[in-house]
Amino acid sequence: MKNSIHSIYLCIKVTTCYILIFAGLSFSNPALSITNDTITVFVHGAHLTAQSWQEVELGLKKKGYQSMAINLPGRKDNINPKDITLDSSAKYLCDAIKPLNKKVVFVTHSQGGAVVNHAQSICPTIDVDRIIYLASVSPLKGEKPFDKLSPEDESNYYKGIAYDEATGLMIIKNKDAFIESFSSSNNPPQRQSILNFSVSEPAYIADGIVENDSDKFSAIKKFYIFTQRDQIISLASQVNIQKKLNTIKTSSIDSGHIPMITHPDDLVSILLDFMVI
Repeated sequence: MKNSIHSIYLCIKVTTCYILIFAGLSFSNPALSITNDTITVFVHGAHLTAQSWQEVELGLKKKGYQSMAINLPGRKDNINPKDITLDSSAKYLCDAIKPLNKKVVFVTHSQGGAVVNHAQSICPTIDVDRIIYLASVSPLKGEKPFDKLSPEDESNYYKGIAYDEATGLMIIKNKDAFIESFSSSNNPPQRQSILNFSVSEPAYIADGIVENDSDKFSAIKKFYIFTQRDQIISLASQVNIQKKLNTIKTSSIDSGHIPMITHPDDLVSILLDFMVI
């Protein structure tokens, strides 16, 4: 017993032992172990900005997760919308995450799934730990972003949106119809947040064709979050998309298309579950 107490005392006196003690503690928490060398990268969908993720980012930060939200081209910048394509958007995403030197967990929403999938061909050396699709398209090699959407999805989208040929933008022409089709929210502060986090969208991303290494892409862990009352990518369309992904796990939120704004706490809870699988 005396020898044991003496050994513990000596250990505490040695700096390297302090390091070992704290290292052991940090790896006892699965949330902390993933954040040491991993960062969650949020990729927004059409018409949204990086700000749309702010409540979700805050929720993950409270649990010890590092994250960043990317503003893809066309978010109130000076880039000509006609020059913004699936290719250029994926390259922009790659350029933003290359300096991180960390494993990446992508959380991607809606159209962002096409950008993330295509990025695997543009920056194939990025170490992607997993992709979590939220009410997202996920076109496979040789497919266009919206190949698996239904005519009803398209009709609902155009209730608040119109194509402007002069600018190459999908313009938010009717704010109320836009909010109704994207969220059905009757909460005034939420409705204002939706407008604050929304922009008219470059149109030509939809024409791109996804390329990537099919075998490497297949090896990435994938998860899917369904939005049950979605009018933009209907639940039926989401199920059709998810079937092709060989997902490890799925979950669902009783929301419209943008739960990161309307149901952030529910979304954080699901993400925390998916992070440690």
